[in-house]
Amino acid sequence: MAHPVLSPPPRQLTPPPTQPNTPTNPSSTPIVPRGGTNSAELSSAHATSLTKILYNRNYIRHEREVSPSMFDRFLSCIPEQISSLVESVPEIQQFISTADKKMKNEDEFVTLIGAVARIVSSGADSDRIFVCSGSKPLDYREPDTQLPDKRRGLKPDFFTSRLRDNLPMSLSAVLWGGLSMAKNDGLRRSDRLASRSPGAIVSSGEGSSSSSSSGSPVLTNEGSFAWGDVQTLIELKSSSKEIESPDNHSNLILKAAEVLRVQWHRRFVPAFLICGTKMKMLRIDRSGVLVGATIDIREGGGMPLIRCIFACLVVPPPDIGLPTDLEHPTTIAIDGIQRLVVKVREDKFILGNVIARPPRGYVVGRGTVVHLARKYGVGDEWNLIHKSAWAHTSRQHEGYVLEELQGVEGVVELFAWDAPMVEGMLSKDDILRDFPSDAEFYPREFRQTVVTYIPESLSPSLSTLTLLHAWRSLYLVIDRIAQKGWVHRDLSWNNIRLTRPNGNELASITLIDFDLASPITGPTSGSPDRTGTIAFMPIEILLSEKSPPRHQELSEDEAAFWTGFLAAISRTEGGSAQVAGLNASNQTLEAVGLKKSWMVGSRGRRKWDNWFGAGWKGVLLKKVCLKIWMILDDLHLKSGTDEEEESGQKLAHGELMQTVMVILDQGIDEAREWSLAKEMEQALTLQPAHHG
Repeated sequence: MAHPVLSPPPRQLTPPPTQPNTPTNPSSTPIVPRGGTNSAELSSAHATSLTKILYNRNYIRHEREVSPSMFDRFLSCIPEQISSLVESVPEIQQFISTADKKMKNEDEFVTLIGAVARIVSSGADSDRIFVCSGSKPLDYREPDTQLPDKRRGLKPDFFTSRLRDNLPMSLSAVLWGGLSMAKNDGLRRSDRLASRSPGAIVSSGEGSSSSSSSGSPVLTNEGSFAWGDVQTLIELKSSSKEIESPDNHSNLILKAAEVLRVQWHRRFVPAFLICGTKMKMLRIDRSGVLVGATIDIREGGGMPLIRCIFACLVVPPPDIGLPTDLEHPTTIAIDGIQRLVVKVREDKFILGNVIARPPRGYVVGRGTVVHLARKYGVGDEWNLIHKSAWAHTSRQHEGYVLEELQGVEGVVELFAWDAPMVEGMLSKDDILRDFPSDAEFYPREFRQTVVTYIPESLSPSLSTLTLLHAWRSLYLVIDRIAQKGWVHRDLSWNNIRLTRPNGNELASITLIDFDLASPITGPTSGSPDRTGTIAFMPIEILLSEKSPPRHQELSEDEAAFWTGFLAAISRTEGGSAQVAGLNASNQTLEAVGLKKSWMVGSRGRRKWDNWFGAGWKGVLLKKVCLKIWMILDDLHLKSGTDEEEESGQKLAHGELMQTVMVILDQGIDEAREWSLAKEMEQALTLQPAHHG
């Protein structure tokens, strides 16, 4: 593999292209609330609320009493040939003696880290170092649409990172430069890189000098490191009483979420909470969060903590959740920017800018990240997208579904797909061993899919005529897919892409993102959850008590209704407030289902005049939405949704298609008439007056 240049000259990077009409959708499985959770230290009330959400959704569990424990297995990953390097470190006793002494405790921890690091440097080949957070929060190097709020930014107490030639060494640093940090106004060069000096505590602040008072090779970050560089996390508290604090657990999980968000190729993050003389290991995995048992670091003369520090510096990448093949990634320079080259099956693709990633605070789930892409050696246009996701192993691969549907009009074109083996994955045996038997943790695997890139998506900003025509096209596409025996199960504005032949206003749609697609008959998708983009999910699925619920033709028809209905009411202040309410964080699926049921019920419909607005556009869209909903509601009552009534679902879907086509055709004709009338009125207004 090619070894990229680690210190490219300063450059102005091109930001990701603006995606027309591409609103941000809520994630299907956001674990940490999206609003108000980016503070360095959460308030006690907020952290308690966050932890409650995690527990209620069974995504954070305490390790069972098993032998060996998760922590013991982590220590066993130390390479055998160097495992005997660290037998005793005198500095541990001084650290233990400073429990409850706050800053003194932190100073002695730095000294302890340095002592262990010197032992490692004398007998092991490792480019990993410890970094202590300085005054600045960690940031992203990559251009990102959700830039951190500097007043409330997160920063770990300590973390490990790779360092080579005085530069952070990570995929992020390779692609975006070890000295550049992403800012609102582009990228700027930071001269605050800490120069590593053996046997010295190095402060990287401007105007500071190296201090060798404790003889410890530890760096202080003042802007050179980013979330993409973090390998393991350590939070330090001086009081042993804080070891069980929900606040501390939640803060550590939030910081790991930032790591997983930018390190899309990563499986999990090991994290350690050290409180006085107690410590815990947490494994923040894309399947769930596992909290280890409390360990007394005084046992064995402090060896548990010593070995933990040692392991953080030397264990192989897969044992901290990182694939080894990206230790030395293959890159190619395009327009002065290093771009990652990936292989999907037998084909190579060059990845461009990220155009979609999970919201901040996202931990458990697919963690889907979408890059612009192009085939290696073919053209210079970014005409493809590369999607990576950590999907349930029990689900069909999106690539398999798309292969089945290739040739169906309105289904995105597939170029390549695979599920490469990634080292360090949490297997089914691991889950059964570590987690309580009632824990809803499921194995996931890394998947890649490459499809055609279509920039424009459905959005409220479309003209009335375009919206109605796209809505009609959507119903036709889901009908064609149903005839092939599939339902999409994740209809949303972002997944409905628009194509406009010759710039025609009457756009047709192409569906993308078949990750959650499921066969209509036979076994369900394998997902244990009610999945989809919450705002657009059918009411019956949101309120279902089945696990997993059956998503059939009428479910898809209702999801299609919500994409059009919510786009229609989002054009007014009153309507957009209702849509925002569906997207609000901290809501259960049941709460959203009840809210949507009210919106289309008799009481909610009294508000429709306000939501749709006055004028011919609002009146027309309200009339169309009401007709479609009434037929949907009537067919739901007739057909039911049970598995044994699949034939009823199919008949109901056929009846609905006939009626919906008539309703939308009438709406399109009326919109055309209104548009022509408006054009004629404007033409007459602009026509110069003639005086006799």
